[in-house]
Amino acid sequence: MVFFPFIFVAIYLYARGTKTLALLIFFFLIMSGFNLIPETMFDLGVGISKGSDLAFFILLGCLVLDGICIKGFFRMDSYTKWLLAFYVFLLVCVAYSKFVIHLPWTDIIKTSRFYFFFMAYFIFRNMEMDELEKLLKYLFLVTVGLASLFLLQVLLGTEILNSSGFSFFELGDFKFKRFYNHPFTLNFMALLAIYKNPLKGLPRLVTMAILVLALLGGFHRSLTGAFCLVLIVGYIIQLPHSRKVKVFIISLSLLVPTVVFFGHRFLNSRAYLDMVSVTEGNFAELEWETIASFQESTFAFRMGILFEKIIYLSENPVAQVLGAGLMTEYSSQANKQFDFVVGLTDGSTDSAVQIETSDISYPPLLLRTGYVGTALFLMLYIYIMVYCYKRSSNKYALSSFLFILLSLLISFFSSNLLTPVTFLLPLLTFNIVQKQYAKQSGESPS
Repeated sequence: MVFFPFIFVAIYLYARGTKTLALLIFFFLIMSGFNLIPETMFDLGVGISKGSDLAFFILLGCLVLDGICIKGFFRMDSYTKWLLAFYVFLLVCVAYSKFVIHLPWTDIIKTSRFYFFFMAYFIFRNMEMDELEKLLKYLFLVTVGLASLFLLQVLLGTEILNSSGFSFFELGDFKFKRFYNHPFTLNFMALLAIYKNPLKGLPRLVTMAILVLALLGGFHRSLTGAFCLVLIVGYIIQLPHSRKVKVFIISLSLLVPTVVFFGHRFLNSRAYLDMVSVTEGNFAELEWETIASFQESTFAFRMGILFEKIIYLSENPVAQVLGAGLMTEYSSQANKQFDFVVGLTDGSTDSAVQIETSDISYPPLLLRTGYVGTALFLMLYIYIMVYCYKRSSNKYALSSFLFILLSLLISFFSSNLLTPVTFLLPLLTFNIVQKQYAKQSGESPS
């Protein structure tokens, strides 16, 4: 209850024109008190149980204010057309879930509300460029502070930020705790620190070091590998055309033998044989011991979760288009409708979790919105990615392009795409880039 007044404070500040501070409160709530306040402290006991729920009311309040005060607030542009297409489809999914599958409104709201955070695009679009840059700088400084705390966790071996569990990572004779409570904004801000750091001189170098070390300090192989890859891509993008071709040829000559070597090893591994069984739908051949061995954060386990959902969709034509319904993990309908065997074990039932997973982004998307909804959802990312790539000489655009590329790469190893901050930050910089080009060259904003 203590954070409920934040809604009214933020909307009041926004109405008075102090938009940067209002939206800083918005990000504070959506990031669970900047990763410092447990979600239980946001629970009001009336269906509002997360900081993001409170942030959603701020979003609605700001949209209403701008809709009333700004002429042409919802004017059409290229990105708005994609948003409109996605929301029209989402409303069809809502109607299907309610009136055909007969899911309760609570399920539908809980599983679809995060999609509406894309509406922040209209707020960012109507803010001044200096307001957006100031907000981005504040979030950057907050992230540096959180990254410092994360590094302190690694050194002390104890959680300081909100708990998300941990495992162990061995490096030679040393054993480290691998924490899973990375600050939500860390990946984005690490790239921003490299390419468009809001600070200058020594503070620029210090903040860059803190953010990059914190990102690597999680000891997550997929994130580390993907981050190194996007840095290479960023380096190549900035080269003159002739050097790009040269670097590409050299990279290809090194990559091919590497892929052949590790590909041969993989094709002769037990993980590959298990994956073949999974992709062919032979889940009955998998013993629970095998499924348990999958769970060592392996790619095979994640592909098992994904392919089991794909096979379900292939057997249900309507679900391919509209999804199986906007149901929660513990919906009674989910228990009747699904019988998936690959997934982390649900402690209350000792069976596999049916819908939710933190291991990969796509199964919940596919189950709830089908192929069409998943494609439309991904287009909201890809549109910004392509736009920013075409303008990669702009450092905001370059860092945003690389961040979305990074997000898509690690989406096969985490549920990052379903976290609102993952798309809110590119939306913010997307609008900065549009405003810069509109101001400098008279180019249409989108």
